[in-house]
Amino acid sequence: MDSTISDKDFSSITHQELIELGRFYEECVFRNCIWIETDLSSMTFIDCQFIDCDLSMSMVTNTALQSINFANCKMMGVRFTLVKASF
Repeated sequence: MDSTISDKDFSSITHQELIELGRFYEECVFRNCIWIETDLSSMTFIDCQFIDCDLSMSMVTNTALQSINFANCKMMGVRFTLVKASF
């Protein structure tokens, strides 16, 4: 089981770096990340911010997105209907 990565600020990290760090992120900030056509499936992001990122055509099947803020991000073709429902 991956541990949760909390309260970190990431700038321009690649998808590979993200996966190597873990799959659970809480209260993190992602800046200038280019994750075009990236598989973010089954990852968890809680209280995170995405700033100036490009997530176009990324796959988000069963991805948990809770209290997320997207600022100035490109997200064309992301199918948010596949995101894991959270209550």
